[in-house]
Amino acid sequence: MRPITDPAVVSEFRSLVGSLMFLTIAVRADLAYSVGFLSRYMCKPNELLLGLGKRILRYCKGSKNLGLKYNYGNTDGLHGYCDADWGGEVAGRRSTTGYCYMLSGGAVAWRSKLQASVAKSTMEAEYMALSHAVSECVYLKSLAAHLQYFVDGPVMIFEDNQGCIDIALSTTTSPKTKHIGIHFHYVRELINTNQVSVTHKPGGDMVADILTKPLGKLLFQKHVKVLMNFE
Repeated sequence: MRPITDPAVVSEFRSLVGSLMFLTIAVRADLAYSVGFLSRYMCKPNELLLGLGKRILRYCKGSKNLGLKYNYGNTDGLHGYCDADWGGEVAGRRSTTGYCYMLSGGAVAWRSKLQASVAKSTMEAEYMALSHAVSECVYLKSLAAHLQYFVDGPVMIFEDNQGCIDIALSTTTSPKTKHIGIHFHYVRELINTNQVSVTHKPGGDMVADILTKPLGKLLFQKHVKVLMNFE
């Protein structure tokens, strides 16, 4: 489909995506992947993308009462979900990182972002995503301490790729992982210093899945209920 050349329509598309990005950052974690996808085409929108943007608006209208909810007295401490969609970008075959952190029943931080480099396997894409997730964890623990909320023990991070977990827990480098950048092995350091703990979570229960790829209606709604603490 040809790009839109009418300056007025291009401006409309950019304004639409900008407004949706503000909404996503502020409260609507469920929009993170779809809005992130549209934001890749700010300079070259087409009619299909404009239609997708308007479809998101219709979804927002139909779910305008949906927001973040936190339960007073909830005993669930800070914990996170991390996932990646391997090679989901059609043009460059880069993967999408998705992670979210929950506290008192609702999400307190989330992100959906294309990875900077191409991953050679699902495990590598998941490990790169996990590295970014644990960096966010360090920041959240620091912020929580500043607010006089102290996190006891390691923060649990759920991951659905067992190979990724094995690499994170390993203390050696195998031929299959020697090409992975040193900065991604930051995960191991945080595990060894008892700041985070990585645990397997089945794919169907991986909440961060909503941040990495389009999902079917039932699975999307299932994850929204958990992410937004919505009944």
